[in-house]
Amino acid sequence: MDDKPSIVTLEEYGAPLSTVAQDLVQYAHRVSKPRMMSVQDHKKQITSQFKEVFHLIGGIPRLALWADANPSAFYALYSKLIPASLKVEITDDLSNEALEHISTAELKRKALEGINEPHQTH
Repeated sequence: MDDKPSIVTLEEYGAPLSTVAQDLVQYAHRVSKPRMMSVQDHKKQITSQFKEVFHLIGGIPRLALWADANPSAFYALYSKLIPASLKVEITDDLSNEALEHISTAELKRKALEGINEPHQTH
């Protein structure tokens, strides 16, 4: 088994890359030197490289244009940035009976107040 990473050819990308993008790919292949790194360092490197590419291809303005043309795909990606669960502690002295009769709107208001106000210890 060859330890050298496989190089994807530009033809495999489908749509032709711009001349600038082709030059960048060729430059990256010339200067990249594989080295051993920790998983954490590898993730940091990939994140950094992704941010650089994001800015090279148009950054936020281009993302906004894409999001406008593809709202469902944008919201699907955006939802992955939201924590899977959000723990909200309501420190109001509500009995179980009071909770049974509270409206959804009032419960949301109390939850938001709990998020926006600093937690006080007694």
